Amino acid sequence: MKFKLTNGDMLDIKNAIANADFFNLEDEYDGEVTDLPSTYLTVYEDSKAKQVRARYNIPEKLSSLINVIHNKITKYVG
Repeated sequence: MKFKLTNGDMLDIKNAIANADFFNLEDEYDGEVTDLPSTYLTVYEDSKAKQVRARYNIPEKLSSLINVIHNKITKYVG
């Protein structure tokens, strides 16, 4: 399945990345709980890239960013 995010979708995601202060987040949010799924989120901006693994003890600002992206994608793929 192919889909294309609108310019408005991309602007919403970029704003959510900025609001989360993504490039200053920890690289990993985890704990000793091993039966939870992980979300890996990688953001590329200009010449820098950062990946964050989110599984446990996820800060609200990162959780909000993940939800924005999830909602944008599910709008197209259900």
